[in-house]
Amino acid sequence: MNFVFLLVAIFGFFLTVLLLLKKNVNKLPQQFLALFYFIYSVYCLQTYIITEGLLTQFKWFYF
Repeated sequence: MNFVFLLVAIFGFFLTVLLLLKKNVNKLPQQFLALFYFIYSVYCLQTYIITEGLLTQFKWFYF
């Protein structure tokens, strides 16, 4: 189950990049959606780090 958090985080970062690079669309809704996916991806990555017990390897987690 923990591996799913990592996959969702990677996919979310990928979607964020795709949304920010897309042209010919309304910029404001696109940026809000990209921001949502970015925040959700960071949350999933942090959840993966906590559940796997990797806090000693990632010092930036509390920054």
